[in-house]
Amino acid sequence: MSLYAGKVGTQSLIDTIDSVQDGLFGNVLEKIFIPELQRISGKSEQRIVSVGVVKILTEGSGVLNDKYISYWPKLLNSLVGFFEQPVNDTLPDDEHFIEIDDTPGYQSAFCQLVFASKSPGDPFKGSYNEDPKLFLAQSLHKLSARHPGKLMPLIQGGVEGPAIEHLKKYLVAANIPVLK
Repeated sequence: MSLYAGKVGTQSLIDTIDSVQDGLFGNVLEKIFIPELQRISGKSEQRIVSVGVVKILTEGSGVLNDKYISYWPKLLNSLVGFFEQPVNDTLPDDEHFIEIDDTPGYQSAFCQLVFASKSPGDPFKGSYNEDPKLFLAQSLHKLSARHPGKLMPLIQGGVEGPAIEHLKKYLVAANIPVLK
């Protein structure tokens, strides 16, 4: 979803998902996307998700329309939590790998996989601010200018205290005084 929103656009994403069933985009946000956002790992994947979620929050009127407005503060909370979560490099309990060095009869040798040798680069390189927190602050500022008086009630009414404090830090770092 994030890559699609970042490359094609938020309204196209919403229209595509809702073409399957009216209101499905909200269900996907609520049941899958928002709860699972914290589980994304990997630098490239985190960058894709950051850009995509910022665009979902701030591009067009997609999530700010009456149909999906209730998800806006939840998604913003989740994104700020995603930005502020500690990096977790531990493996989950259910992922066990055999240590190759401990396997008798196995000798490691270099064997390059033809189709798996290259990791994909950043699909948004040069397109958006490299710091996703600053990109969020700048995008919220632009959204606030397009929809004066709509953003602050949403933030005050639905965004949790720690997330608001982090948002203030992002705005200060981006030299943005206050949202309208």
